[in-house]
Amino acid sequence: MLSNLRQSGVAIILVVFIVALASILVINLTYSTFLSTRTVGMIERQLQAEYILKSLVNFSQVVLQFDDNRSDSYQEDVWGQFALNPRIPNEYLGLQDLNSEIYLEIIPRNSKLSVARLARVNCSSSNDSSKNPFAESFENLFQILGFDNDLDEEETSGQFKGRSFKSVDLVGNIIDWQDRNNDSCDDGNYFGIESSVDKDSIPNREFTFIAQLDAVPGMTARRLNALAPFVATYGPREGSVQNVNVNTATDTVLRAIGLDQEIQDIRLEIETSGPLSSVPEQLVPDLSLIHISSPR
Repeated sequence: MLSNLRQSGVAIILVVFIVALASILVINLTYSTFLSTRTVGMIERQLQAEYILKSLVNFSQVVLQFDDNRSDSYQEDVWGQFALNPRIPNEYLGLQDLNSEIYLEIIPRNSKLSVARLARVNCSSSNDSSKNPFAESFENLFQILGFDNDLDEEETSGQFKGRSFKSVDLVGNIIDWQDRNNDSCDDGNYFGIESSVDKDSIPNREFTFIAQLDAVPGMTARRLNALAPFVATYGPREGSVQNVNVNTATDTVLRAIGLDQEIQDIRLEIETSGPLSSVPEQLVPDLSLIHISSPR
């Protein structure tokens, strides 16, 4: 009798052990399957996002190539319909079951400030105490973006490690980085750093793409990310397109060139009468800063 009870007890323990082991195996298998499914889903979404982006780039190229007008007026140009960030129908990209909405915005580069134009700023000493209007527009832009309030954005390497650069300093540094001489910018308003560094460390040529700005002392990664939407690298060689087009520029850029008080009037005029063909001289501090599209 006692032997039978012992055998029954051992059997119960074995059953419990087997059930527990089986439960653990099932749970592990379920969790492993769950992780695999999540991983596969994540990879699928990443691939989908990558190919959607490639499709948008290709779509943008087709739109721009198809546009034969090549004029400054965006109202009737093919790409102009995408200047206001419209939604792209999913079928345009061959997408059937995507729940997300996709938007495309084509921004004309003359709606931004030209970084390359700073290379032409005369930054030598003079008796004229007034600021160069284009250099000042960049100083204004940096201030609008809060560069004077983020002085904990210090250089992390190089000769200026631990140093913070204000907006006015950054303008001088960018001029020095692009101008053709080996002298520091010094016009009484903007002061560069070229004379205090190894002459081979500064390229003295215009930027060709925005990411190159990260090498300029004072241009931290956070600042560059904030700045990128408002600047381009096109230069004075391209004629009047170097200036800011008030018809397509953002409010931030218009504020930077001194049209802070007139923005609402300009926007209202564009909404009611279409793109401006001219801007009253009294509204613009310096006409050399702007470019007007001529509506057709």
